[in-house]
Amino acid sequence: MPISDTASIPRSLNHANVHKRVKCGTVVGMRYHSDFYKGSLMRARQLLSAPLTLGLFVPLVIFDVCLELYHHTSFRLLGIPLVPRWDYIRIDRHKLSYLTPPQKVFCAYCGYANGLLPYAVKIASESERYWCGIMHKTQKQDSFVVPDHHKNFLAHGDSEAYQRMIEEARASAPQTQETNDQRTRLQE
Repeated sequence: MPISDTASIPRSLNHANVHKRVKCGTVVGMRYHSDFYKGSLMRARQLLSAPLTLGLFVPLVIFDVCLELYHHTSFRLLGIPLVPRWDYIRIDRHKLSYLTPPQKVFCAYCGYANGLLPYAVKIASESERYWCGIMHKTQKQDSFVVPDHHKNFLAHGDSEAYQRMIEEARASAPQTQETNDQRTRLQE
């Protein structure tokens, strides 16, 4: 079927009709954006919440700068592989032609914020894996959500396994004369 032959496409799937429906806010998934066009009360609520939402942008950027400083400095010093930033942060929806300028701003903001936070969690989990591979104490009725990266951690309270892990880490670490001298002094 030729692309220009829209007569054979059902009216509900016609590109122009979908574009019109998105502008009017009737396509599923655009519910929150579409409310912008409904009533003065909803518009007032959105105008009041916009500065609060976008007000987080500056703290997120400051957090991002600090996170990157930590990530690139500490991970390189400790030999931890870097986490690929662009696997988490994707800002591309603002290029959609059917969005209004305010919607484009919010889409860019959401792409950044909702990518930055999982990126930060991944960096924190890699740090936790390096520094403290011990599970948290949990109880039967505990509502604590155990992170996925904890599955290979040591059991809480298993001091023998922890000591073995420390010894294995020391044995596999690169040795220098200074390190050996410090250990000799500590043993004396």
